[in-house]
Amino acid sequence: MNIPTTVHLQRCLQSLNDHEPTARSELLAYAQRRLKLLADRMFFRFQSLHSREHADDLLQEALLRLWQSLEAVGPTTVEDFMGLAALQMRRALCDLARRHYGKNRQGAGRRETLSQFVIDSSSLTMEIQSDSASREPEELMMWSEFHSATGRLPEPERTAFDLLYYHELPQGEVAEMMKVSDRQVRRYWQSARRKLFQMMEGAWPEL
Repeated sequence: MNIPTTVHLQRCLQSLNDHEPTARSELLAYAQRRLKLLADRMFFRFQSLHSREHADDLLQEALLRLWQSLEAVGPTTVEDFMGLAALQMRRALCDLARRHYGKNRQGAGRRETLSQFVIDSSSLTMEIQSDSASREPEELMMWSEFHSATGRLPEPERTAFDLLYYHELPQGEVAEMMKVSDRQVRRYWQSARRKLFQMMEGAWPEL
């Protein structure tokens, strides 16, 4: 996200608070690009979902939630808007995983057999080690738990994680939005990963 985009989003948020009818549509148009990428990635990873769901359906569900929450919450900053967009996408993705996993519970295995998360404290990457490529129901369950756990991160780690992971913003832009140094953003990111690792008890969904 560049500076003109930031300014544009802030103007849209101001218009939203001024009750201008086109404001929510413009905010959703921006969020849709990022939400669609996340939905497409999920459906690429979980091929069996194709017979039950469609990425566009998931996208529309998340956008409807965001549309409603924009009116209810009325975010005033770009940071708040980005967090709200991440929240609604996270909820839609979790619901989808739970719906699908609920139909496959008998095939679920033990938590310890799933992918293991390898922490690299020197980078912003997540390295995954998996012992199987055929554990889709279990991974869907873990995937849902992972996104639920991200919502339980404390601030400011959750904001940094949302911006870096869900929106994939550059570290420098996140630092500017959060009004902290690049080094502090990296600390937030590393702290968030450690806390997620603990909440997930060392298991990690392969995405």
